Amino acid sequence: MSRRKVQYCFICGKIDQEYCVSLFEVPLDKVDEWQKLIAKPGFKKRSLLCESHFDEKDIDRGFQLGDEFKLAKRRRLASKDVVPTKNLTGISSQIFIRSI
Repeated sequence: MSRRKVQYCFICGKIDQEYCVSLFEVPLDKVDEWQKLIAKPGFKKRSLLCESHFDEKDIDRGFQLGDEFKLAKRRRLASKDVVPTKNLTGISSQIFIRSI
């Protein structure tokens, strides 16, 4: 039985399955740009950020098919030009404790 690797947000520590959030990887050609935006030291090209650091319009949650909205199996950023804009310091109104 293999265990799934625990994935968490680099900034706030939210765990994907525990908090029901989507996590996004930095596009490889945007690593330098994202590093300048994120105030927390230690950000790497494989770091993940959760959806709470992006505008709602920047997250693709599905598509419209006629009168019905179909949810995507996996949320994605709307484009490769999207950058995180919210809560980039790692300080939020809630404290998330990550235990592994």
